[in-house]
Amino acid sequence: MADRMRQVDKSKIQKQRAGGKHSAQKNRKRPQAQRPMFDQQSAPVERQRSVRSDGMQQIILPMGIPANRADYPSENEQRRREARRKNARKEQRRRKKRRRFFFAALMLLIITAGVVLSSNVLFKVDGYKVVDTEGGDPPNLGIYSEDAILAALNVHLGDNIYGFDPAQKAETMEQSMPYLESVQVRRRLPGTVVVQVQAAVPKYTIQGDFGWAMLSSRLKVMAVQADPFDEELTEIKLPVNTPVAGQRLQISEVPSAVLGEAFSASEAENADSASSAATDAEAQQALEEATQNMQETFDELIALLDKESLLDGINCIDMENLQEITLSYQNRLVIKLGTGNNLPYKLQLTGVIVRNDDGNCLSDSDRGTLDVSYVKKDGTIEPVFRSENDIDITAAISADSQTQEGKENTEDADGTTAPTE
Repeated sequence: MADRMRQVDKSKIQKQRAGGKHSAQKNRKRPQAQRPMFDQQSAPVERQRSVRSDGMQQIILPMGIPANRADYPSENEQRRREARRKNARKEQRRRKKRRRFFFAALMLLIITAGVVLSSNVLFKVDGYKVVDTEGGDPPNLGIYSEDAILAALNVHLGDNIYGFDPAQKAETMEQSMPYLESVQVRRRLPGTVVVQVQAAVPKYTIQGDFGWAMLSSRLKVMAVQADPFDEELTEIKLPVNTPVAGQRLQISEVPSAVLGEAFSASEAENADSASSAATDAEAQQALEEATQNMQETFDELIALLDKESLLDGINCIDMENLQEITLSYQNRLVIKLGTGNNLPYKLQLTGVIVRNDDGNCLSDSDRGTLDVSYVKKDGTIEPVFRSENDIDITAAISADSQTQEGKENTEDADGTTAPTE
């Protein structure tokens, strides 16, 4: 009995379970079909089906604009949106420009305030200091006093220390104070102006239509007057412009007659002729080159004379003709150098002969003309001394010793030139 009841219960349970499945399947809602997607051209796109290897179907749905046309903006709306975006970008650029302008104006205002503040409150001149280039105590100011130098500086106490140009002040002082070789003006913060000067030393004199001019060792014109100066000065002969006290001596454009062989006759004719603009330009260029060559030759000559300890004994330097450079030594010797070629060799040989280092050359009492302008084919110089009684005496120096001494400081030698007398 009990077994039968259990079978009845099992059958009822199975029916209930079966009926529940069917009711659940009936009550289950079918999934709605997915709304189709559209591409950029608003055309329906068919679903692409692909079969995988495991038998399952794969559906690829492209991403695009929603299928509902109401959700897609119209052309007018698109244009309005694009216009709003453009306006937004323009407004952003305008804001950036306004910010930049604001910050630039702010920086300009700050700088202006700083300049005004420094001009009226900060960096005022509260003192001076006058020194010489050698640091002497007291400084060597030449013929000038410290008050005269500060008066020429023309910078007052209380002035702004950045209110003047130091280089311009130095140039003005050099021109207004001829007996100062050089002037330097410097600032020393917070408020000191330092003036460094070098006193000029009279060394040369030059004569011309302007009278006589006294020059420093660096050819600065110290004074110009009608009569010769009382000081013992070395006379120089150069084609120069009219000297002006306080300025450097300026060599003028050299006439063709002064240049000798360096300026040929044909070039001289071209220089004097105005028939062709090109010819005039070439002549002008030749004159400028000759002027520069004369300045360089003079500077080299002074340096070499000082090196050979001959500069103090030189009474006159004649360079009016670059082909016949002549020196006067102690008013007893006339030294002919010829051209400016091989000046180191020529002056080294001249120093050996004039100083009489080995006792076999000229004595302190010899008077006459020493010619070191003749250069032989082998590059050596054969010095010739002619005394005042017109007797030719070859300087007692062997050719071998001349060659060795002369070539120590000379790398090249010019060709054979005729003796210049």
